[in-house]
Amino acid sequence: MAKSPKSLLLEQLRAQADAVAAKRVQQFKLSREVVDRLDQRMHHVSQYFRR
Repeated sequence: MAKSPKSLLLEQLRAQADAVAAKRVQQFKLSREVVDRLDQRMHHVSQYFRR
């Protein structure tokens, strides 16, 4: 038995929502890594100038 068009559309929308959510998580992780690296470098710079 074939699925109804509404059911297909709902499945497609769920798949798109899942993909968007996964991309947001990935972007957040990348952003967090950049912030962490920057924080570490700033710490090293401040340590350098304290010497």
